[in-house]
Amino acid sequence: MTINPKQEGSKLTIALEGRLDTTTAPELEAAIEQTEFHTPSCPIYQNVDAKAHTDAAEIKQNLIAQLTASVRWTQEVQNMMAAGATEFTECGPGKALQGMIAKIAKGTEGITIEGIQ
Repeated sequence: MTINPKQEGSKLTIALEGRLDTTTAPELEAAIEQTEFHTPSCPIYQNVDAKAHTDAAEIKQNLIAQLTASVRWTQEVQNMMAAGATEFTECGPGKALQGMIAKIAKGTEGITIEGIQ
């Protein structure tokens, strides 16, 4: 299965990398609270618990929890693989996540998209 946000049944992960210091978290939490979330068209894997979620309210609360929680990246990638993921796409500069995925998910393919043309 290819992870593609436009493909029905695809799976995505949104990375909020690392914990914020406690002085920054309340400001971002307020911004998340003010943001309207909708039911996603595919399951969203979240770093806070490494599980796939489809409930908009739950996704919102998990993003808030992630502000000060540890990232469960290895378990998240393993859960995506258990659900059938064989390809991972990294969006952004560098290939740090692809390197980690190569160690966790041997035999999968990765693509890095560094910019939108």
